[in-house]
Amino acid sequence: MNTGIEKRLTTHIDKLEFPLKETPRPGKTVQITPELRWVRMPLPFALDHVNIWLITDEHGWTSIDSGISTKINKQLWREIISGGINNDPISKIIITHYHPDHIGNASWLMETFNAPLHITLSEYLTAHAQIDSKAGHKDLFNNQLFNNHGLVSTMSSSKEKNKKTYRDFVDPLPEFFNRLIDGQNIKIGNHHWKVIVGHGHSPEHASLYCQALDVLIAGDMLLPKISTNVSITLVNPDGDPLEDFLTSLKKFKEIPDSTLILPSHGEPFRGARARVEMLENHHLARLKETEESSEISINAYELLPTMFKRKLDLHQTPFAMGEAIAHLNHLWHRGILHREIRPNNKIRFKVLSFFINMRSTLLNFGTGDQCLVVDSEIFERVSGF
Repeated sequence: MNTGIEKRLTTHIDKLEFPLKETPRPGKTVQITPELRWVRMPLPFALDHVNIWLITDEHGWTSIDSGISTKINKQLWREIISGGINNDPISKIIITHYHPDHIGNASWLMETFNAPLHITLSEYLTAHAQIDSKAGHKDLFNNQLFNNHGLVSTMSSSKEKNKKTYRDFVDPLPEFFNRLIDGQNIKIGNHHWKVIVGHGHSPEHASLYCQALDVLIAGDMLLPKISTNVSITLVNPDGDPLEDFLTSLKKFKEIPDSTLILPSHGEPFRGARARVEMLENHHLARLKETEESSEISINAYELLPTMFKRKLDLHQTPFAMGEAIAHLNHLWHRGILHREIRPNNKIRFKVLSFFINMRSTLLNFGTGDQCLVVDSEIFERVSGF
């Protein structure tokens, strides 16, 4: 799930091709190929929609993702089934990852059509842990990890009482599923789709690539105009999800430029390699900002105004905190930042003096853009890009 806090990436957006001129209306479908339909479901967030993809199958249609569980979305599903696909059944449900805008209606579709669920193991187990608040999957806002990184909740008691949780958007989950595995080929209709697992945005995100159709269903791993949220998780607070995400992106550089990419948010596009390079440059820029902000001791909460230029609402703040910690952790793991744990487990970061001295030396070497190029090359080397 993306939350509206993702940064707009418009630099070099002209390198991408957006071939489709029509966007699905609520309860309707748009035909992409004879085998493939595009559905769009509303979301009650700053990011106001999620895309769902329907593929003709032997006994009906395979649905890729399902939207959040609301009465409105279930009614839209009924309209799509009765009108958009001529009352044909949903014969298979494939979920890219556990976030509520993707898995929310999965159980309802399973029960309505007696259709099997396909999902990776980590996403299935994480969804269960999240809906039951088990195994460290607790309230994103009021948790000790974010408090340790400087966030103090100012939520009023009324907002606390009325705020939405994961289970408000996800139907009770099934107790069985069919496991998707990286590299697996799954047959849908007359074609095989290869599972491409990605990490960093979620534990074991599944994208699907069909070479015969020249189509990639990217999920949240490759979005056209916003960057995927990459956050620390409560169960792995010292992890490096940004490294996981950047490593996963390399798989998508192998996708041909001619491939039509179907993202979970935004419009279908072509230009996988160009988009990956934009995302890599985006995170490099964010890491440089983070490093520069850490010349004096800083925590994740203090970093938010640097990373996110506008005021964050209650829903966006925990995702922003998670992403700020992810960038700080990445530089810490790379040996660029020192992490200090103060009394009461308060965590702060500061750039190591070695890198401050390196930058000072570089600024005295050459003139103008030449200095910036040298600085960038060294930063890329030490940060692992």
